[in-house]
Amino acid sequence: VNYVLSPFPGMQSKRIGHFFFWYLRSEVAGCPFFRQRMAVILEAYMLGCGEAMLTEFQLQVQVVNCLHDVALTVK
Repeated sequence: VNYVLSPFPGMQSKRIGHFFFWYLRSEVAGCPFFRQRMAVILEAYMLGCGEAMLTEFQLQVQVVNCLHDVALTVK
């Protein structure tokens, strides 16, 4: 049991982590005013999320990039 995070069970949730990652990533890409701050938070989260989640995020980003390429080709 990780007692440091025990008061915040949401911090150990994969589902919340997934939404948190994509929220931060969209803020980094979209909001120039908060871009640097959100990038630092995203980097810190990715350093602490663990190898399995990091691999999952990398695969999801690859899929999104492929879908973007397909959409541009179709357009």
